[in-house]
Amino acid sequence: MACRNANATAAFALTMVLLLSGCTSPVTESKGADSGATTVVENATEPSASRNIDLTTLEGEINGILASGNLVGPDHFRRMRNDLDALAANEDGIRIDALARKLAELDPVQYESKSAPASKNPDEQILAALPSCSGRQFTVSPVDMSNVYEITPMGNLGPPGHTLPTDHMYIHVSGGRSTTSTVPLRAPGEIYIISVTSDSDDIAPERTEYSMIFALCRDVFGYFDHVKGVSPQIAAWLEGAECERFTEGQHDSCTKRIYQKVAAGAVIGEVGHLQGNFDFGAYDYRNRLDFTNPPRYGEDSGGLWRPRTPYITCPLDLYEGETKADMYGKVAGTNGCGKTMYDVKGTLQGNWFYGDGRADTGEYSSHLSFVYENKDPSQAVISIGGTVAGPGKLAFSPQASGVINRRFDQMLPDGKVYCYTDGSRKVVVKMENNEQISVEAGTGPCSYSESLASPYTYRR
Repeated sequence: MACRNANATAAFALTMVLLLSGCTSPVTESKGADSGATTVVENATEPSASRNIDLTTLEGEINGILASGNLVGPDHFRRMRNDLDALAANEDGIRIDALARKLAELDPVQYESKSAPASKNPDEQILAALPSCSGRQFTVSPVDMSNVYEITPMGNLGPPGHTLPTDHMYIHVSGGRSTTSTVPLRAPGEIYIISVTSDSDDIAPERTEYSMIFALCRDVFGYFDHVKGVSPQIAAWLEGAECERFTEGQHDSCTKRIYQKVAAGAVIGEVGHLQGNFDFGAYDYRNRLDFTNPPRYGEDSGGLWRPRTPYITCPLDLYEGETKADMYGKVAGTNGCGKTMYDVKGTLQGNWFYGDGRADTGEYSSHLSFVYENKDPSQAVISIGGTVAGPGKLAFSPQASGVINRRFDQMLPDGKVYCYTDGSRKVVVKMENNEQISVEAGTGPCSYSESLASPYTYRR
């Protein structure tokens, strides 16, 4: 089966602002009752803070405009929106929500959208509507910290799927496969959920698991993976959305864009079950990592769906104060939040690729990395996705001199052949130039006279 999305882009162009404000009622276009023409009523007044306002008066104003079939201009709409926001803290929530839905029908953006060129990109609209990042931060741990026994730092290695250092942390709420219990997953701040992908659970195929991408602000995004269930509210939003991407492979996968604002601390799902952990990652488009060959990590043409790996940041550093300290207190090892980018130009250190392999397309067998252990950076690791040898890791203590187990950032294109070993396996490498290496793998310890017979060529 496949999901169709013939009308999704057009619908989003009309309703994007509604969704961001949490309103989900259908958009209607008001017209004059007699002639079919529309009349714009512009009645902006002074700010709410300087006026006496009450809910009954505001209800009468909005209901009157809707009954007349007139439209409102941007300033008038903004004033009514501000009035409603000012009343929300002290009035009946049901009345406020009902009036918000009515007010959404008057939003002038929908009328501008109807006359906008069909080629207008809705992703550009959502980016423009997201708040500035000034003063924005995470404030709530994704799960209650009493349920967390360990956080694995970024940069974990698990070939072949994670041959390159992982972009995310793992938050552990139980031992893997030890229990089917779950704990609530919370919004880490006031966020805007951008998309939710569902597919079969790897560990319990009869169940569905989810991944979520959300925005903290215009430049900072986060994501959760291995979410074992979604909240009733998110389930309702998903029910009204269509698949924008559907794949058939090992698992069926459906991605839905829902663009909904969620309050900090709101329960958005559940995590745990047999997996016992979930992924928590973040990326900041204001700060680009210095990978040697950026195109290997995806085409970056701007917009909402830019590649995330070149912009990965530590999600814990988006917190402050006690919450940040509590979460760092659960991080395993001696490497802090961890590290995902190790490239040092002109040396062996970092990520290499066989052929046309890329980091963003799941071509794991083409991946090869010379990095350091994410919990103990004193240990060097060669992570192999395939090709030169079967998937696996080779770990050892790096040396500051010689040609055996030399520090990766000290191995240069100097014409020498270097060898790395854990005692039972070895990897023999020669840097041909700054962008190309020759590599072979074998068994046993290294000698001081290693040579290359039939090497594989990897490039940055």
